[in-house]
Amino acid sequence: MLDKSEHEADVICWNAIIDGYLKCGDLDSAIGLFESMPDKNNGSWNAVISGYAKAGKIEIAQEFF
Repeated sequence: MLDKSEHEADVICWNAIIDGYLKCGDLDSAIGLFESMPDKNNGSWNAVISGYAKAGKIEIAQEFF
């Protein structure tokens, strides 16, 4: 059985990969990974919203908010 701390570590790892994609300017890969995540936390949502905003896609960022 996966305890809560292990589960949270998995989400944090996914978020780090999303952040890496965004830092490289690869919004499509970041969104693809986000959409495939089984669970998301506030960091996941914040990364995606920030990614869309930095890419100039403000309206899409607002939809996620």
